[in-house]
Amino acid sequence: MKRIFCLVTIAMAVLVSVVGCALPEPEMIVETVVVTKEVPVEVTKEVPVEVTKIVKETIEVLVTPEPEPVTLTYFTFSAAPDHLAELDDMIGIFEERHPNIKIKVETAPWGDYWTKLPTLIAGGMAPDVFELNYENFVSYAAKGVLLDLGPLAQADKGFDPGVLYPRAYNAFNYGGMQLGLPETFSTVVLFYNKDLFDAAGVAYPASDWTW
Repeated sequence: MKRIFCLVTIAMAVLVSVVGCALPEPEMIVETVVVTKEVPVEVTKEVPVEVTKIVKETIEVLVTPEPEPVTLTYFTFSAAPDHLAELDDMIGIFEERHPNIKIKVETAPWGDYWTKLPTLIAGGMAPDVFELNYENFVSYAAKGVLLDLGPLAQADKGFDPGVLYPRAYNAFNYGGMQLGLPETFSTVVLFYNKDLFDAAGVAYPASDWTW
């Protein structure tokens, strides 16, 4: 009985020894492998480029020929005989600015002017520019012998009707046509005796009176 007991004891001791001393785990070895492969790489490089633009321009030069010299006749009644010197001064300034235009002045006294002017017009020898007072303007405008200055004024970029007295300027507008420009103007005033009108039982002059 004693022998068997020992065997059992030894066996148990061995078992304990195996359990208490575990077997060491195997070491893990990790190896890194680098593989090199040639791959084509496209490289973009910014290079400054100077671009020159060639522009072809066609320039048209309009050559305006010198206007032909002309002579204009100016017929007047108010300048002679006392204001011809002033008229000559104005003509001198005009001719200096327009060297291709010459002005020829013709005059007639008031009593002869209104006989000579219609005679010249009827004979086809009308002066290029002439004076008309407002009372006679309507008669000549109605006959169609005056030139419409509207198109000429519109074509002249330097013409400004605003520098003229509006009522005097518009007075020479007939049928929508500008047939004249004011040279001078005066204010016409009517005086009347109210006592005489009252005595005769006549109404006073009114603002709506016309010629």
